[in-house]
Amino acid sequence: MRHINRGIGLVLGAALLLLSPPAAGAAKGKDFVAVLYSTYDGADASAMRTALDAALEDTGIAYRDYDGKNSPEVQEEQAADAAAQGAGVLAVSLADSASDDAAEKILELADGRLVIFFNCSAGADVAADDSPCIWVSTDYRDAGHVLGEMIGSFLAKNYDAADLNGDGKISYVMFREQEDSAEKAGTEKASAEKASAKKTSTEKAGDVRYCLDDADSVLREAGRPPLSFYDETGDRQYLEEQGAGRAEAAAEDMRAILSECSESGQNMPELVIADYDDMALAAAAVLLDAGISVPAFGAGNSDEVGTADPAYDTGSSDEAGAADPAYSVGSSDEAGTAASAYGAGSSDEAGAAVPVFGVGGSDEARDAVAAGSLTGTVGRDEEELADAIAIISGNFITGAGLLEGISEEMTEDARHVSIPCKPICAG
Repeated sequence: MRHINRGIGLVLGAALLLLSPPAAGAAKGKDFVAVLYSTYDGADASAMRTALDAALEDTGIAYRDYDGKNSPEVQEEQAADAAAQGAGVLAVSLADSASDDAAEKILELADGRLVIFFNCSAGADVAADDSPCIWVSTDYRDAGHVLGEMIGSFLAKNYDAADLNGDGKISYVMFREQEDSAEKAGTEKASAEKASAKKTSTEKAGDVRYCLDDADSVLREAGRPPLSFYDETGDRQYLEEQGAGRAEAAAEDMRAILSECSESGQNMPELVIADYDDMALAAAAVLLDAGISVPAFGAGNSDEVGTADPAYDTGSSDEAGAADPAYSVGSSDEAGTAASAYGAGSSDEAGAAVPVFGVGGSDEARDAVAAGSLTGTVGRDEEELADAIAIISGNFITGAGLLEGISEEMTEDARHVSIPCKPICAG
């Protein structure tokens, strides 16, 4: 469900025609938008650029794209150039997304022009009250709910194949980063209750514990029992060290689990959940290196999470709807980019398949989803982000209210727009 009023673009387009002939991609005229990307590199950045170019063109707004090459210094030079060229709006994905100093410098160089910061959290505390700026970011605090609905949908469609030991239940293992921040501690509330209050934008992954109740809810509707932790004597989750070491820690724990659990032993975890993509990729690589497949979602469209194919997409069957228990996805040779270093050695568990889900929507995770070595992840909705940026830019240029055409559900306050995240999976 889209939250942006695309119809407002037609109105803005007509208004802009009265101001100056729109020339999408051009750099002429005081009403063009300078889009300063942190980098052009990576599938994630490419998808955002494609979506925003299209949104600006649909709205009739001229624009110029800049490649910041992940350098704050380069981006500052580009901001100065955009201002000198007469840009009316600067849409900025900061090269240093957490630096208040970098955000403050961009605001200084903008010299009264509207600055739209997107996909970054920096600058909110340094902007002057009269500084024309706004933040448009992905809200990951619903990521657990989105993830749970995706997991529940996948399992409801593929339950018998996912139930490796045939006990009628799906056992899971969960990898989470250790908490010590107020932000994450503040998300600990009943997972079935979605926040109705305005949310604070964050670029961090949401709490995956939300996903359990949401997945269970989908399974109940399908007449299936709730998820169960694979080790009845365990703590229902593995807490990994914070930061760069968390992926290796998750890989080590996954190896330890496989050393004690197996399909033949009837105690194999049948689902892996992680609250960051790097941990999910690490766990997936361990499974793949052990000869255990990671199934593709099978929906073919991340916006249609409930339409997973019971035949596991690429699996063969003589009867429509019959599931292939091997999930028919790629081999361990497609372990996916960042995760491939976390090998687990050999295993005789050929034929087993365990779905793996993460949160973050990173380039590596999207590549792994496409390669068939990660079942799904949760990330930003580029089209919603792009539509919001285009509409706010047009509003500023035409003198309309900045948030006109933006859903109230997404506006935290006059300076913050939070875009819901979306499931990312592939057929």
